[in-house]
Amino acid sequence: FRHEIEEFTSVPVIGEISFNESKESLVIGAGKRSFIAEQFRNLRTSLPYLGINANKKKLLITSSISGEGKSFVSANLGVSLAMAGKKVLMLEFDLSNPSLSEKLNVPESDIKGLSEYLKGQAEIEETIKKTNIHENLYIISAGKLPDNPSELIMDKRVQELLESVTDSFDHIIIDTAPVGLLSDAYVLSAYCDA
Repeated sequence: FRHEIEEFTSVPVIGEISFNESKESLVIGAGKRSFIAEQFRNLRTSLPYLGINANKKKLLITSSISGEGKSFVSANLGVSLAMAGKKVLMLEFDLSNPSLSEKLNVPESDIKGLSEYLKGQAEIEETIKKTNIHENLYIISAGKLPDNPSELIMDKRVQELLESVTDSFDHIIIDTAPVGLLSDAYVLSAYCDA
């Protein structure tokens, strides 16, 4: 419960998201006024408490283990921000078990993504795709799953990518692998604002 987290840690709680029993990938959108959609709107409003603003816009989403809702939260928070008029870039940095593209209805066929960019097989401009979910919502998908995702994430091209896209977007949401299983989120956190 929230009060237990607040009692036993110094971790700030900026929002609560209910368990999604319907298994819908996107619970927020035009005309959606459900309780869980409102929770995402509240989360969007609370981002400044983490220091997210016009200059600090890179937000990393992770959790301890697989299946806890990282991509679900990433996708719905991204849509929520896009609906508020913000230009949002989603980065599918879970290069081991990606699911963000699927949640955002991005087809996998012939997409060049992060793995291709990090291997030097694509330029940034080739990887950024506009979603059909909202006109302000863009994604760079994981691309073809690499054999060495953790080593790719340590490449200097990650920093170059994040520096390159920062001025073009209001928010950058990084969906990554579980921090309890892989080192990827630790490496990426050095480039993020929250």
